[in-house]
Amino acid sequence: MEFMSGIILHTGAYNGYYPFAEAIRAQLTTENKNWIALLPVNRAVRYFKRQLTDWAAPRALLEPPVFTFEEFALDFYRRQPHVPRLLPQDTLYFLIEEILKEESAQFQFFPKNAVENKRLVARIARVVEELRRFGYSGATFEKQQTDDSHLAPERKTDLTRILLALDAKLQTLYIDRGQAINWAVRAMTAESLRRVYPELQNIFISGYGIFTPAMFNCVAQLAPHIQIDIHLNFVPGNEALFAHIAPLRARLLHMGAVETPDKTPVDSQSLYLFSGHSFGEAPREEPPAWLIRAGDAEAEVNALADIIRQKHEQEQLPWHRMGITFPDMETYAPLIRRVFGQRGIPFNLSTGYALDKSPLAATIMNMLDIIAQGFPADETLSLMQSPFMESGLKGNVRAFFKQLTERRITHLEKGWEKRLPATEDDLGEIIQNIRDFLKPFYAFGLQARTADQWQRDLRRLLADSGVLGWYKRVNRSLTGREAQEREFRAYNRFMKLLEPFFWSLKNILKSGEITYKDLTARLKQSLSQATYNLTEWPDAGVQIMPRLEILAVECPVLFLGGLVEGTFPRAHVSDIFFNDPVREQLGLTASEELLDQDRFLFYQLIQSPRRALYLSYPAYSGESALVPSNFIDELKRHRKLTEITPDDNSLPEKNLAEQLALSLQARNWEEAYEHSRRALSASGLPGASLVELLRRIRVTANRQGRHIPFGPYEGILSYDARIKTPPPDVWSITLLEQYAACPMQYWLEHILKLEDWPEFIEGINALEKGTALHEILQQFYWEFSRKSKENRDIAQLKIRLKKIARDVFESLPVSGFLWELEKERYLGVPGEPPRPGILEVFLEKDVEILENRKMTPRYLEWSFGMPLSDHNDIHSTEEPLELQLGAHTIRIRGKIDRVDSNDTGDLCFYDYKTGYVPPRMAMLHAIRDGYGFQLPVYWLALNRLLPGQNNLLAAIKQLRSIIDTKEIAVLGRVEDSAALHVHKRDLLPSKNFCDATETPITLDQLLENNTSHIFIRHRSFAEGIFRHSAQPEKEFCKSFCTFKRMCQKHPDKQKYNAEDGA
Repeated sequence: MEFMSGIILHTGAYNGYYPFAEAIRAQLTTENKNWIALLPVNRAVRYFKRQLTDWAAPRALLEPPVFTFEEFALDFYRRQPHVPRLLPQDTLYFLIEEILKEESAQFQFFPKNAVENKRLVARIARVVEELRRFGYSGATFEKQQTDDSHLAPERKTDLTRILLALDAKLQTLYIDRGQAINWAVRAMTAESLRRVYPELQNIFISGYGIFTPAMFNCVAQLAPHIQIDIHLNFVPGNEALFAHIAPLRARLLHMGAVETPDKTPVDSQSLYLFSGHSFGEAPREEPPAWLIRAGDAEAEVNALADIIRQKHEQEQLPWHRMGITFPDMETYAPLIRRVFGQRGIPFNLSTGYALDKSPLAATIMNMLDIIAQGFPADETLSLMQSPFMESGLKGNVRAFFKQLTERRITHLEKGWEKRLPATEDDLGEIIQNIRDFLKPFYAFGLQARTADQWQRDLRRLLADSGVLGWYKRVNRSLTGREAQEREFRAYNRFMKLLEPFFWSLKNILKSGEITYKDLTARLKQSLSQATYNLTEWPDAGVQIMPRLEILAVECPVLFLGGLVEGTFPRAHVSDIFFNDPVREQLGLTASEELLDQDRFLFYQLIQSPRRALYLSYPAYSGESALVPSNFIDELKRHRKLTEITPDDNSLPEKNLAEQLALSLQARNWEEAYEHSRRALSASGLPGASLVELLRRIRVTANRQGRHIPFGPYEGILSYDARIKTPPPDVWSITLLEQYAACPMQYWLEHILKLEDWPEFIEGINALEKGTALHEILQQFYWEFSRKSKENRDIAQLKIRLKKIARDVFESLPVSGFLWELEKERYLGVPGEPPRPGILEVFLEKDVEILENRKMTPRYLEWSFGMPLSDHNDIHSTEEPLELQLGAHTIRIRGKIDRVDSNDTGDLCFYDYKTGYVPPRMAMLHAIRDGYGFQLPVYWLALNRLLPGQNNLLAAIKQLRSIIDTKEIAVLGRVEDSAALHVHKRDLLPSKNFCDATETPITLDQLLENNTSHIFIRHRSFAEGIFRHSAQPEKEFCKSFCTFKRMCQKHPDKQKYNAEDGA
């Protein structure tokens, strides 16, 4: 090729990023030293290099000289001697943050606390980066003339101050990317260029729609020495479409460019799109185009997946010959990964993964967080189970965590293990395991240190914890090539990020000692801005890329989705720094040019496919209606768009799932089968999946069918030798009541030993509260019972009760604000007037009841059938209550909170309750129906194990709140009403509590009936009946249950089958 210098400007309709491909191919040699190609995006650079390598085969081709303009300038810069060091890309944000801290007192426009607003810091960093890219230093920006009416002097002064401070920090030692590019262009003299590229004769520039000042300067400086071929997409006569290209063309012509228009006939789109005129005769036949209106973004992605699979299977089109792009890739990328993954469609998604969201980076930041937070127990144990940690958790984790929760050991700071009981031998392994794991974390510490020290210590922590060598271990949680590659890539990106990060702290920020908080905040900020990519597979999978990148791969079938007004074209966004007149004065891109750029990009996209074009948009986002892009209407005016609607057979119906659900509800099995078949056909799943789906339909229908017996998937654990187990030798009342309420829950919890994971509770839990109240009242009434009536001064009794309560409360392993409020509820609040607590109100009422009944507490925590201990009443017995029915005997154990007696041996006994208590009539019904056994069993136990005494009353003493501090009489006889000072309606028999014949039930009848229910429950247990609860409408079944998801209950069906005797 004959050498010449100057600018050759090639203009014409858009025909791809590579109009010079044939000219370059003609010059292709092994070394390729006489030409350079500049393309707009890195994707195009990589694609064209692969193409050149293919063309050169079988010759070995050295790295072809193909760059983006920025990389070309930076490549030239790096080859120059004695130049300032290039600033790491993530450092500019931190420099701006430092400058905002240092200069805040001098600001006139920005707030003094600007550095605290991370979004504002990021926006300032972006505008500074833009100014640097367009060649502005602090001095040049200060000298730049601007109109005060558009750019307030205070705003310009503050920006100038920031730029000058940035120059001062960088000095002559460092340089940012924008300034390096501009420096390189200024240094590109004929002599310096020949030193780097001695044989260079030709530069090809194509694909660019915008030239920065650096690009213009580069062309101007090199044109006298080498030939520069520039291709611009420009067709005369369509000013609207090529509005932002026209000034670029005019400037190049002014620089002496020789224009050579493309002689190929111009297509209609290039001539008339956005011009306001209708198309004339089309010089070329356009590929067919379709328009898809989807319900939402997910439905849109599913629609695209259906068409892509159809084209691959029916038209034999390779996956990689189809491309997809969206204006908003961040919204669509997760949907693509999920939907295409489920459909088994291979894809190459080029959008980078956020580094801070990768499991590995998140694990490393969790390591630093738990140190700062004082090693919270649950987070620390979770961290140990991370696949990137070497140690893992060894030993009885559940038992260990239960000990932590019971002792309120919420943090594992040094010495935590000393608070655990020494007798727990089975915890030895896990305690040692955790201590070993935490050693490097304790050593890391929170103290401030220099950047070098931080770098050294962090690397040591990562090594000692096993993170640095995670890839050497077999990791079952990372299955599949993509999952493993993703973490390898994240790991490499993270390690590469650390070097410039600490280098910046040391050399640029020069912060001296850095606090722990500052270091972690800066590291998190760096991670939030970093991304990593997986290996590109350009010849395998559907190509899914941002708009400028998808143009690089030349897919014959293109899907352009997300065409919504405000996204494409972009909505006008006001710039808080510069309005359009100021941007024009500064030579920056004006916001009004965004529409021109979007129009041109839309034109490029619809011009690129040679086989088929699909446009799509979602109609809704959540409940908000979306407006389709006006670009669609513009294209409709000039080109035939075949609209694909939900009624088309080419796509599954949008409401297919809804119709399937309605078919199931109506039990129309033929229709349900057809909807299922269509859904599976569209999804591409194998036929076996249809069988599974229909099986699930049948199971669901049977679950909901009220008149259909319980099936094998509905928790009917009964009459099966594999689950039968002998009843307890001695029943506890609690277990007996639990089995009666829900046999299935009993079996899961007490036979299978399933339990919820222990949780830390702020404050005191219900069990601890009940235990504490029992201990307080036991101690108080033991002292009370030994006082004579003359020494029972109510004021002194209140003081003593509060003293005992304070001592018990202080012994609990609970602290914090909520616990202080809880103590006030029971102890009251002093003041004028003082506010009484629950204990004081309870004592006043209880003393009055004792005086009226002429009774005194006699037995406190009296137990039967249980081992004797110091916590139980001295009159307790290890003998259980024995109940007999024919040849059958049942033994029961229990403990009564308090038994009062008078001089004649009459007894009243009580059970303390600190929580909700059902209404009295509900408790009586539970006793009658065989679900409540506590008070009847206590009644029988006192009669048989403490003979010679007479039971008068069984009652509940409620201590829930000041209002709900009361006695609730449950069992007693009407004839004892006067002695008990209880209204007759609250004793038995009562006209409000009757049997099936509407006859009032006596106390003896109730006790006999309750005993018979105990034997029924015992026999059911022995037969292996562990079905659902027969009372799904009761509160205990409606409230939270650990096994709710296992239960899969259908309340109406449960109730129906229970009534029917199933």
